[in-house]
Amino acid sequence: HARALSNMLRHTRSIFIVSLTTSSVVILDLTTKTHWFDHEPYWTRLAPLLQTISHYNYGLIFDLPAPTWLIVTLSTAVLIGLLINFRRELLEDTRTALALGLLVGGALGNGYDRIMFGFVRDWILVLERSAFNLADVAIAIGLVLLAWHRRQSELLTRLSDRLR
Repeated sequence: HARALSNMLRHTRSIFIVSLTTSSVVILDLTTKTHWFDHEPYWTRLAPLLQTISHYNYGLIFDLPAPTWLIVTLSTAVLIGLLINFRRELLEDTRTALALGLLVGGALGNGYDRIMFGFVRDWILVLERSAFNLADVAIAIGLVLLAWHRRQSELLTRLSDRLR
């Protein structure tokens, strides 16, 4: 009974982390986009390499053109694939739960824009080239965390195999 209770608590904690992270990213992303596009001037220099800008991203990564239905379908398929692929780690590891929460939150924030407006509202500009938003940052961090965690797990498995 104690082990079953421990597993249930761990699973509940992971689901809570995913839910909290997802909702936090969506709220922060949509709030910053709405604030920026409703209240700020078109362009502001924050630092030598960082500016703000109002940019409408109609395409995929790097503004590659694609219809909204295709982007939403591809994003949904990739998200479902990640959740399926990491389902065991999601329930066992809080870092994976955090990473997946960042990914889901970022995807939902950008997905909302695509469905409601037909484009994603980007407002951060780096090196006067790449415009992005907080959802994109969450997605990037989530992917890095997942890759790092997967690599770390593989190294631990190899080490364990060698010690046997």
